Amino acid sequence: GLMTKYILDPEYGEVDEKKQLEPADDIAKIQLGEGWSLPGEKEIEELCNPDFCKLEYTSIGGTCGIAITSRLNGNSIFIPAGGRYIGYDISNKGDYGYIWSRNGCNGTANALQFSLSEKSANLTTCSRSNGLNIRPVYFAEIHIRVTGISLNKDRLELEPGGTEQLIATVRPANAAEKRVTWSSNNTEVAIVDGKGNVTAIQTGEAIITATTYDGGFTATCAVTVKGKNSGDDFGGDPEEFNDIKKEW
Repeated sequence: GLMTKYILDPEYGEVDEKKQLEPADDIAKIQLGEGWSLPGEKEIEELCNPDFCKLEYTSIGGTCGIAITSRLNGNSIFIPAGGRYIGYDISNKGDYGYIWSRNGCNGTANALQFSLSEKSANLTTCSRSNGLNIRPVYFAEIHIRVTGISLNKDRLELEPGGTEQLIATVRPANAAEKRVTWSSNNTEVAIVDGKGNVTAIQTGEAIITATTYDGGFTATCAVTVKGKNSGDDFGGDPEEFNDIKKEW
């Protein structure tokens, strides 16, 4: 059937590219108020990282689950192995704990879940129709979430060796987490550093993508590199050209 929000595939309705729950749809905020939220992808990834946290399958008050203890400060939380509902039936109760995140994934019908067992902790996909537990998180200061991102240019034309900086604007202006990651889908043609500086390598086309750390929103710029491919573009020394490319 058709859906009305968080749609990435036209098969399910009008595409809106939303991959993160808006506050009005976040059950943690609805039930508990400002400052509360379902955990995000980055927060869950930290719990999954064995360098940061230690997991132990245990029982508290007769309830089986997974205790997660920080290796940094010793703080811990307990996730019951409550399983999940698929239709009217509950599965994996006593063996797995499943917690909803506030993030969607590449498929409209799925969202990201925190999946834990005696042997593993992972961020995986789960059908949005399933029933999972929630474990809200609280931000001491109101966490203004990112709602989108844009670039100052959606097209660039450069010659080999040419450079230009792209500027990313994260929305809203008072978002708590404004960090952005940069990537190129064709590093043989153009590369980009962590500040949005694009360098043309050789003739061809590439897509530069800026992705918000919070929410995974993206904006792209199409780069076209035209002109003569020559080491002269970098001062006449082909080896210097190769060295510059390796640095990126």
